[in-house]
Amino acid sequence: RVFSAGSNDFGQLGIGTVSKQRDRNRGVEVRDLSEENSPIGGVSCGGHVSFAVSQRGEIWSWGRNEASGVLGHGISNQRAILAPTSIASLRRKIRAAQVATSGSTTLCISHLGAAFSWGSGICGVHGHGHQLDEVTSKALAGLAGVPIVQVSLGPRHALALGESGEVISWGLMRGTFKAEAEIQLIPKVIDALLDVHVIQVAAGYDHSLALSDQGEVFAWGSCACGALGNLEDHLLQNHALVHKAHLGNVGFVREVACGAYHSLFLSVVKGEAEAKERGPDLWICGMGVSTAEGNPWRADVMDGDGDKPDFLAAPPTGIPLKMKL
Repeated sequence: RVFSAGSNDFGQLGIGTVSKQRDRNRGVEVRDLSEENSPIGGVSCGGHVSFAVSQRGEIWSWGRNEASGVLGHGISNQRAILAPTSIASLRRKIRAAQVATSGSTTLCISHLGAAFSWGSGICGVHGHGHQLDEVTSKALAGLAGVPIVQVSLGPRHALALGESGEVISWGLMRGTFKAEAEIQLIPKVIDALLDVHVIQVAAGYDHSLALSDQGEVFAWGSCACGALGNLEDHLLQNHALVHKAHLGNVGFVREVACGAYHSLFLSVVKGEAEAKERGPDLWICGMGVSTAEGNPWRADVMDGDGDKPDFLAAPPTGIPLKMKL
C-alpha cells in the first residue's frame, strides 16, 4: 500500500483532486495503487510530481504536467495529472526495477540494467548529450553495455551505479572531476572512485555521496551547506573534490540519502551483538539539523506566528549529529 502526505497543489498526492488535506502531516492512501491491482515495489517524488514502480515493472506517474515532459506522458495540455497513470511508452517495453525523479527530470532502470530518462535537459541532466527537453522516455546511449543497478537524481546532475561498483555521473559537475564547474553532457565514470567498491549513490542539489561496501562514505560538491561532513580540509573551497567524508562517531554506514542541502546516514556499531541490541542510528549534517541530539542550536526557535519550530533556523554544520527518533 502507498500513502502520501504534504502539499497537493498539482495533485501530487495522487488522490484524484487538488484539495488540501486537513492534516498535511498525516498520510492518505493512494487508492489507485491498491495492492489488489498493482503491488508496488518502489516510489519516488520530487518537486510537484510522484512516481511508483510496481513489482511487475510498470511505472506510474502523477502530479504537475510540466512542459519538460517529466511525467513521461508526452506533450499534453493538461495542467496536472491527478491520479496515478501508467507510462504508455514504457509499458510492455521494459520491466522497470527503479525510478528516480528530481521533479523536472526522471530516470529509470530495467531489471536487466538498461537506463532510460526523460524530462528537462538543463545542464544535460537527462544524459542524452544535449540540453533540450525529452518529453518521452529514451534509452541512455552513454550507458549501453554497462548494467546499472541504481540511479539517483539531483536538479542538475545525475549518478548511476554500475553492477561492478563503478560510479558514473553527468550534468553540472562541481567537484566530480575538478574543482571548477563544468557541464558533462554524457555519462562519465568518476575515476576518483575506481578503487572503491561502491554499493549506493545519492545526489543532492549540489552535492553527492557514495557508500562503499566497507561502510565508508565518499562525498563531493558544495561545501556551503555542511552536507559533506566535517570539512576542515576544504574550508576555503566552494566545492570539494571527491574525498572520504569525515563523519566523526557515526560508525559503520549502511545507507545514505541526500536532501537538497543536507545528508543522512543510517549506521550501526561494528560489534554484531551490540548492533542487534541497539539497532541502527540515524545521523544528519547540513542545513536543518535542529532536531538532532547534541545540537547547540536545538532550542525551540519559534516562527513568526509563534506556532512551531523553524527547522531551518540552525546554521549549517558539517559535523553529523544523531537524530532523536
